[in-house]
Amino acid sequence: MPAILWTVDRNLMITSSVGGGLKGIDVRPYELVGKSLLEYLGTTDPEHPEMVKHRKVIEGESFTFESEVLGCVLSCHMEPLRDHDGNITGCIGIALDVTNARRLQLDLILRNRMLEITSSNRPLKEKFTAVLQLLEGLYRGMRTSVMYLSSDGKVLSLAAGPSLPPELCEAVEKFPVGPQSGACGAAVFHRRQVIVENISQSPLFEGHHAFCESLKLRACWSQPILSSKGRVLGTLAMYFEHIKLPGRDEMEMLQWVAHLLGTAIEREQNDRFINGLLRDLERSNREMSRFISVASHDLREPLRTLSSYMRQIEAKLEAKLEGHLDEQTKMDMNFVTVSAKRMQSMISTLTEYSKVGSKVTIRKAVPMREIVETAIQDLKILIEESGASVTFDGDCTAAGHPCLVSRVVENLLANALRYRSQAPPKIHMTCTEKGGECLFQINDNGAGIDMKHAADIFQLFHRLDQTAYEDGLGLGLAVCKRIVEAHGGRIWVVSAPGKGSDFFFTLPPYTDETD
Repeated sequence: MPAILWTVDRNLMITSSVGGGLKGIDVRPYELVGKSLLEYLGTTDPEHPEMVKHRKVIEGESFTFESEVLGCVLSCHMEPLRDHDGNITGCIGIALDVTNARRLQLDLILRNRMLEITSSNRPLKEKFTAVLQLLEGLYRGMRTSVMYLSSDGKVLSLAAGPSLPPELCEAVEKFPVGPQSGACGAAVFHRRQVIVENISQSPLFEGHHAFCESLKLRACWSQPILSSKGRVLGTLAMYFEHIKLPGRDEMEMLQWVAHLLGTAIEREQNDRFINGLLRDLERSNREMSRFISVASHDLREPLRTLSSYMRQIEAKLEAKLEGHLDEQTKMDMNFVTVSAKRMQSMISTLTEYSKVGSKVTIRKAVPMREIVETAIQDLKILIEESGASVTFDGDCTAAGHPCLVSRVVENLLANALRYRSQAPPKIHMTCTEKGGECLFQINDNGAGIDMKHAADIFQLFHRLDQTAYEDGLGLGLAVCKRIVEAHGGRIWVVSAPGKGSDFFFTLPPYTDETD
């Protein structure tokens, strides 16, 4: 690291100077010896800050400080110089050129800040402007711009240029792409970086030399902004008031910022595309919901008419045959009526299924004990008919839609009662808060299922046993799954044939912040 060590006597004369020198400010050690501090500083002011510091050091103080000289950052330390008896005979100081270290430190800070900006939710133009302002603060006398490429790839338009003169902003609007079309137009055309050291001698700016000189634009570097798949999105340009070629660090910074801006543009484009898809999906869902409501109403009406007419026909036949309607005809007519009712139930359940959105927005306190007690009361007749024993332990409160959660519990309990084995049903339910969620479990001693079908039973119209419960439509568990997942939860089963089943589902717990 470039450095210099010097000593001065009590008269502030430089008595020695050693080290590699400070090339950044053109200081060589051998040139300092024998000069007064005033002479070195080029001043006649005895109160110059450096004179004051040296006098204070001779009086016994020490100093550690940084100073900037001709664009170089120097880290300095000074302390008293003493003889063998401890008497102060002058001062000794050392200066290190830490310009590169400070630039790297500033570079890292700026990059982190740029990353924060481009990953924020600001509008894209605000992101560009903020990043360019940081970049301009890193290099003196520099102006910057970001330009968008049109969808047909023929024209560039200004997206941001925080310090560009208004005349230049107007001139580059709708700027054509081409091999001789300035640094930016050429960078897009060739799909590579274009460095113009001297605009006044560059054929890329033919016809614009006087205009650029009037704005003190004497050098221009342009970097194409690319997508992750290599598609040109626009350009990043740096303009300078003096003839200049980029150093290694400047070249790397130009490429890095262009990559960062490309990521920001691509993210914005992806967000617009996804938001468009979401809007289309929401519109499609609304239209589908309206269609299902109308279709379900239109389908129910003829089914109700069919059931009504079958009852009337059966009554007329009974009267005409004086009560001697044969059993087969009764069974056939009853089959038609039952089928019509099943169809009505299927339409109602499908309508309900369609109305459960992908996410529940209503989040109220759902006391699971009250939900279970209500379900037991609603299924009281079925419980008594089956001779079932139903118990519950737990007292957790979930967050969700009470009516929908109630539907899940009642459906699972009804299935445990209906799909039973030969023995009277024994059903035990629990609800505990575990791992930041409410875990509900319902255990039964029913017929059980093979775990290879564990995922299938939650699909629409899927029934494992077509004879065990004739009224089943294969919709109940599909509705349960949709409701639970709309709450952000999970639902699953653990079972084995002949050994009963354990159904589980989770819901978020209710907290004071839920509402």
